[in-house]
Amino acid sequence: MDPHKDPPDQPLCLLVGVPKDQYSGPVVEEYDWRGRRHAVFPVNRSHRDFYAAGAMRHRTQFPVRLAYAITIHKAQAMTVPKVVLNFSQGRKDTALFYVAASRVRRLEDLMFEETFDFDRMTGSEGEGAVMRRQDWDRRAVQRLIAANMASSQAYTQ
Repeated sequence: MDPHKDPPDQPLCLLVGVPKDQYSGPVVEEYDWRGRRHAVFPVNRSHRDFYAAGAMRHRTQFPVRLAYAITIHKAQAMTVPKVVLNFSQGRKDTALFYVAASRVRRLEDLMFEETFDFDRMTGSEGEGAVMRRQDWDRRAVQRLIAANMASSQAYTQ
């Protein structure tokens, strides 16, 4: 079997779609998705010949690296080896920032994909804090009404 020929059970290439503004190489096709222009490009197999354990070896593989992306909520209670964070969009919430940034053991394992300022983290209350404050205010009014009704009933008796 010739190691440089295409194995019949392997694809010829992988087709990858990315936002067009993040890629400038050869494009097979373009499409619109979620209001952004995307490009599809091929990732071809890589053939390598090398000498190991006293014999000539051949390797055919796709030059891709496995990566994962998860939400901050899903990452709670996890410790991960390295983290890349992007706070350029989404809610402004100090608690979410803390959860995301505290998933690693060392500062060297934390990287920010884009720059941001302190106001990006603390610019406003989180959605949960706003809902708790509104609930507290609503209950305070209910307690005041109940207290007034109780005192008016006691006064009439």
